[in-house]
Amino acid sequence: MNNLKAVVFDLDDTLYPEREYIRSGFRAVGEWAEQQLGLSQAIVRAELQALFDAEFRGDTFQWWLSEQGLPESLQGEMVRIFRTHTPRIVLSPDAERVLDALEPEYRLGLVTEGRREIQQAKIRALELERWFRAVVISGEEEHAEWKPSRKPFDRILGMLSVAGGEAVYVGDNPRKDFRGAREAGMATIRIRRSEGMHARDEPASPSDAPDREIESLEQLMGSLGWEEKV
Repeated sequence: MNNLKAVVFDLDDTLYPEREYIRSGFRAVGEWAEQQLGLSQAIVRAELQALFDAEFRGDTFQWWLSEQGLPESLQGEMVRIFRTHTPRIVLSPDAERVLDALEPEYRLGLVTEGRREIQQAKIRALELERWFRAVVISGEEEHAEWKPSRKPFDRILGMLSVAGGEAVYVGDNPRKDFRGAREAGMATIRIRRSEGMHARDEPASPSDAPDREIESLEQLMGSLGWEEKV
């Protein structure tokens, strides 16, 4: 990667553990349940986490309310609290060291998607403005441009003023992270963290596969050719 000018990252499960955001949201909902429903926040948090871990992920609150015999009408408030809470999350141990090393050498970009206010809250909590020159957040109104579309990658390349062949993209999810980046001409690297939510997922096709795979961001430095700087 001798012509490399930019390194672009995914957010969730690439720079921080996404499960920590889920736990943070359940903590906020537990605090609400204690104040409004007289329930133990610790027990509520544990019950929600157990449902989530059992793969009840799209309707965790609905299942919990049903199990507790509580009105389904409370679900909207639980969702609101989860989405608007201030996240209690921190960068993965390797992320800050690697970002500190990369920032003086490369133009750094971030590509993420989801509810805009949620992703912005995560970025603030992680203080990512310290390192990133450009950020692309595809909100719900831009769902057609979510990864694996190449559009967010074309946008970040334009913001960083680099060509696709001068950039590498680092993500974790083979179902969506690499196809669009490859179509935009970028090199692609998958970080497969053992605790990641997509650690067991495999690419659906060769077009969805990354060029390389690593287990920590320290290994990214070796892939870029200067491991000794971390």
